[in-house]
Amino acid sequence: MQVIGVGDNVFDVYENLGIAYPGGNAVNCAVSAARLGAEASYCGALADDSWGEVMRASLRSESVDLSLCRTIKGGTTKLVRQERHKGERFFLGVDEGDAWVPFPKLDAGTLARLRKADVLLSSCNGKVESQLGLLDGHEGILYFDFGEKEKYRTEEYFGKVLPHIDLAQFSMSETDDLEVREFLDAWHFVEQGIAVLVTRGTAAPLFFFQDKEVRGVPAEGQIATDTMGAGDAFVAALALCLSRRGWRHGWTPGTAAKIEADLAEAGRHAARMCQRDGGFGHPYRWKRTVRAVIFDLDGVLVESEPYYVQQLINLAACHGKAFSQEQIDSIYGSSDEHQLNLLCEVTGESRDAVECEYNKCLYESPIDYSKVAIAGAEELLSYLQGNGVHIAVASSSHLADIRRALDQTGLARHVDAVASGFDECHASKPDPAVYRLALERLGVSPDEALIVEDSTYGIQAGVAADVDVLCLVKPHGNVNRTGAVLEFDSYEQILGYLDAVLHPSDRTL
Repeated sequence: MQVIGVGDNVFDVYENLGIAYPGGNAVNCAVSAARLGAEASYCGALADDSWGEVMRASLRSESVDLSLCRTIKGGTTKLVRQERHKGERFFLGVDEGDAWVPFPKLDAGTLARLRKADVLLSSCNGKVESQLGLLDGHEGILYFDFGEKEKYRTEEYFGKVLPHIDLAQFSMSETDDLEVREFLDAWHFVEQGIAVLVTRGTAAPLFFFQDKEVRGVPAEGQIATDTMGAGDAFVAALALCLSRRGWRHGWTPGTAAKIEADLAEAGRHAARMCQRDGGFGHPYRWKRTVRAVIFDLDGVLVESEPYYVQQLINLAACHGKAFSQEQIDSIYGSSDEHQLNLLCEVTGESRDAVECEYNKCLYESPIDYSKVAIAGAEELLSYLQGNGVHIAVASSSHLADIRRALDQTGLARHVDAVASGFDECHASKPDPAVYRLALERLGVSPDEALIVEDSTYGIQAGVAADVDVLCLVKPHGNVNRTGAVLEFDSYEQILGYLDAVLHPSDRTL
C-alpha cells in the first residue's frame, strides 16, 4: 500500500518550553501511514538549514521515504511559533525566515509516481492547488484537507481543487449536524461525486457520499497529551482504511457499515497519536548545548558483534546444540554474563566449563578490531573533537577489550573517557550505571549529552540514564528501538544531524 503526503512541512515551536516538533499536514499524514504499516513517502521541499536537517532525521526515523523530496540550497524552514501552558496552545505567529521553501513544481518522474499511489494526502496549507490538475487520472484516492479557515472556502478556491479530488475534509469545531448539512448543500459537494469528511474536534465526525451520511463516534477516554496533528492522524488512518477496503478513484468508498468501522479505527489511531507531544514526537531542543557524545562500542564503533555471535554459535555446535533465532537476537548488545549464561542454557554444560571454552576460543582467534571499524566513525569523532565536544565510550565489554579496540582502530586519540559496565559497574546494560559513570567522568549533565547506540539493551540503558539516544540502525539483530529520539542508517546521517544541533540556523525566536 503506497501512501504519499504531498505538501508542506513546518516545525511547531513551543517557545516557552524551548522545544520544537516536526510537522505539517503532509508530513504528519505520511508518518501516520508509515506507523499503520503502509509504504509511506513525503513529497515536498526541504530547506538545507538546521531545521531541515532535523526534519529529515525525524522522517527517516519514521521510515518515511524522502526520494520525492527536494533539498533547496539556501532555503529556510517555516516555524509556527506558539506557547503551551497546561496542555493548551497559544498561537504567536509564523516565521518563514528569509527564504522559505514553497512546494516545488512537479516533474514528470514525480508525477508518474504520484499517479500510481494508492493514497495521496494533501491540504490547503501545502500550496499545491495549482498543480492538482496534473494528477488527473491518478489510480488511487486523492484526499484534500480544506482546514478551518474561511479563505479556503470560496468559489474560486473550490474551483481549483474540487474537480481533481476524491475526498474533501473540513474542520468544523463547534458546528452541529444541521449546520454541517447546510454548508454541504450550499456548495453541492455530494452532487459533484465527492466524498466529504467533517471533523469536529472531540465531537462525532461525519462522512458523506452520494445520498449516505455516516456518523462516527465522539473522541472519549484518554486525556490527550498533545492534540497537535490529531486531525491529520485521523484522516490518514481513514484514507488508508478505505483504500485497503478497495476504494479507488472513480469508485464509491464502500458501504455505510464499513465506513462506520473505518471511522472508529481512525479515531483510535488519532487517540494513540495524541499520547505523544507534537504531531508525532521527536522533540528538537534548538537551544540546548551539547557538550558530550557517548558511544557504545560493539556495533557502534566496531562491527564486532557478528564475530562474537558466530563464536557462540560454533561452541554450541561443538556440543550438537543450536541457538534459536530469538536467542541469537538477544546476544546483540548484551553483556558477557548474558552470553555465557545463554551458552550454559543451550549446551547444558556448567558455567565454568563454557567460560573456559569461550575464553580459549577468543584467545586462540582474537578479533582484529582494525578490520571491523565501522565506516564514518573516525570522521564523526574527529568532527566532534574539532568542535569542542567531549567523547566517551561506554560498553558492557571488559575494560581491556574496549581499550584494545580503540587502540587498534586508531580511535583512542579522540576519546576523553572510557567506562566498562563489566569491570566497573554493579550491572551491565540495560542498567544505566555505565552511562552514568561516563557522564561523571566527562563532567557533564544528562541534558548536555547524547548517546549513540544500536541495541535494545543499550537504548534502554541510555533512556534510564535520562540522556537522549540516537540509534544507529543495523541489519542484524531484532532491536527494539523504543525510546530512541532518532534513528540513522549511517554515520554520515548522524554527522549531518549533529552539525545542525551544534550549529543551529541563526533565527531569533
